[in-house]
Amino acid sequence: MVQTIDNPTVSPAAEQHFTCRGLTWHQFKAIQASFEKVPNVRLFYCQGVLEIVGISKPHEVVKSMIAGLLGIYFEVKEIEFFPSGAYSQIVEGQVEYQADLSYCFGTDKDVPDLCIEVVISNPVASELLEIRRRQCRVPTVINCRDTALPSPLYYSGGTGTDMITSGSPIKLQKYRLMGVLEVWFWEDGTLQLYRLREQGYERITNSELLPELDLSLFKRCILFASPLEALKEFRRGISTND
Repeated sequence: MVQTIDNPTVSPAAEQHFTCRGLTWHQFKAIQASFEKVPNVRLFYCQGVLEIVGISKPHEVVKSMIAGLLGIYFEVKEIEFFPSGAYSQIVEGQVEYQADLSYCFGTDKDVPDLCIEVVISNPVASELLEIRRRQCRVPTVINCRDTALPSPLYYSGGTGTDMITSGSPIKLQKYRLMGVLEVWFWEDGTLQLYRLREQGYERITNSELLPELDLSLFKRCILFASPLEALKEFRRGISTND
């Protein structure tokens, strides 16, 4: 009997998420420079919105499992793929981010066809951002919300409060600016897929880049307690479906 991870919506190591609005590109680069020697922290910037994300061990476990399973799928299905991992995607003055996993299919390209983002959601504390802001000594961030917040994430706007969740327009905007065809969000045991259309991203139930991928099998194997058993089960499932 294969064991899966118990209660995947609760992580023993909480990831820290902070969002700020109203930053210029130069302010972002100054803050980014102050984090150069801080381990396990990633910064995203998109048109004035800064997101600071602490990367936990469960985050890296899930990311590694997704990469391993997809590698098997590409091999079995003989899909030519070009991984670029967390390579930085930058539009100077507008956006800078690193997806957890990125792939091109058929040929290598400057912009990935598929980006995958892993989110481990938990109530968070505000100490890290406050410490780094004091050390950075950049101009005061406008409308920065420092209080501890549960997921989904929030940033304070001029007339109200906007949610920053997996698949929200704010999250997807950075990928839209780069023209990424498909974006997947893994958040605490759930998988959301989005496809770029003329008017923006549309939620889809199956991948259009990988239409034969059994998402039920894929999601189940990600949650296996044993990575070895997950890979074996996934390969068996793919072979059975052929």
